[in-house]
Formats: sequence, structure tokens, C-alpha cells
Amino acid sequence: MTKKHRNSYKLIAEWEKPQSVALVYPGNIPKYNNNQGNKKESQFRMKNVIEDFNVIVNHLIPLKKTGNLYGIDIIMAEGTKDFITAFDDRMDIQYHTTGITDIWIKDFAPLPARTCSQEIVYIKPVYSPSYLTKKEARMQHRAGCELALIFNRKLVPLPLVLDIGNFSHNGLGTGIVTKRIITDNPELTVKEIRKIFSSILGINNLIIINEEPGDLTGH
Repeated sequence: MTKKHRNSYKLIAEWEKPQSVALVYPGNIPKYNNNQGNKKESQFRMKNVIEDFNVIVNHLIPLKKTGNLYGIDIIMAEGTKDFITAFDDRMDIQYHTTGITDIWIKDFAPLPARTCSQEIVYIKPVYSPSYLTKKEARMQHRAGCELALIFNRKLVPLPLVLDIGNFSHNGLGTGIVTKRIITDNPELTVKEIRKIFSSILGINNLIIINEEPGDLTGH
């Protein structure tokens, strides 16, 4: 059995009871313009987004009322607050404005972990996937870092390019990634990649599998 590095953190498993739920309200929905067809399409998409958010939030509210969920946070791109008119203020939802434009928050958000003293910290790898432009990746990376400020958590940098959508773990030291982790970090050997996972994330058993054929993201 591999000895756990004493400086590593313990990642929080996704199935652990959450303190709060963060939902991303996308900022990349096309705006209205003079073209009537595009305007109707934009209105239709906005209507669908608001309806979907209402369904999700209405499922979460009972959990909050019974104490099974501490908070509900909606992370919005700048300029989208005016669109959110369907939510009841009595729901006690917290709104936060950031540079987020992508709904796939798992990909660029930091990893929650605990220290040996049980303090919760956020571990943030470099978000720079090959399927995005450098500009898009920088925007989402910054937005992911802002989440630590929003939730008042210490941000711990992880010196790896890692799309979190390409990482699953059991909270007990075993993790799975695809070979995209290797191509995204050409300056590192596989041994060095494994050492970073072990020394910082506490992942002593890193399983590296082939990418799914045809998946642009490498997930």
C-alpha cells in the first residue's frame, strides 16, 4: 500500500452531503438583434433556461427548508441579472456575478478538499483544455478562481493542466483520468504527473485510461 504524502489534502467525494449547491446561469445565450428570426430563437432559449432553473431550484428548496441543504447560490455572468425574473425572492437564493459564461462548472471549478485540521480548501488546477481558445480558457480559469472568493475558501494552486470533467475520484485515494492528462502536460512525465496527484490531492492510486473515441473534450 502506497504511503500517503503527509502534505496532501483529502478530496471531498461528490456524494458527500453538500453544504450548498451552486448553479451557473449561462452568459453565452445570444442577445436580441434586429433579425426577427434570431430574436425569436433567443427569446425561446431564454424561456427554456428560466424554466429549467425554476424546476431545479424548486427541487432544492424543500432540502433547504428541512436543513438538508445550507444554501443555494446562482453564479451569473455580468449583465444577466435582469433576465432572472422568475425566481421568488422568498427562496433566499444568493446571487453572485462573475466572468462565467459556460454552464459546465465542474470542468473549471476548483476541487473541494479538507486539510488535516478539517478546514475546507479549494484546489485549483490550470484550466487550459485544447478544445478551447486560449482566451476562452483564461476566462473560465479566472471564473473558477473567483469561486474561492465567493465562498470564502483558501485557494490552493495545482501545477497541472487539468479539466476536472476528466477526473473522477472516490474520496479515498483512488482517481481516474484519461490520457488527455498526458497530452495536456507534455513537459511532465507520467511519473511526475502521478507524484503531483499523490503529493497534493492524496490520490495514491491514479488510473489512466484511454479517451473515448470521438470525444473532443477527452473526458
